[in-house]
Amino acid sequence: MNAAEIVKKYIDLRNFKKRKTDAFADEMKPYDAAMTALEGAMHKLLNETHQDNAKPEYGPAYKVTNMHVRMSDRATFLKFVKNSDDGLEFFTNAVAKEKIKDYLDGSAGAPPPGIEVTYIESVNFRKA
Repeated sequence: MNAAEIVKKYIDLRNFKKRKTDAFADEMKPYDAAMTALEGAMHKLLNETHQDNAKPEYGPAYKVTNMHVRMSDRATFLKFVKNSDDGLEFFTNAVAKEKIKDYLDGSAGAPPPGIEVTYIESVNFRKA
């Protein structure tokens, strides 16, 4: 296969996959809505009966509390972290990729101490 044939075939397959994925998502909408309604009905039933779970013969249903966290005031939080003995424990090992890229641009490609940078080459396709 030449480059034109490869790109055409790839784009055709990508478009086919997107059409099928979109059609499937559309087909699933009423089922998703029904499941959301049933979740709401069970939540209401559990709350009204003061239960955390129900164990009917088809399987259990139970309440779960999920926590979502976001930094609403960065400056205040960073001040708290700096003044805390274990402040760094609030952070994960993720680093800001764009900040590392800027650092690499200004340091002849040498990463900051303790940081390893790996480049993975891939091929992208765009429709003409």
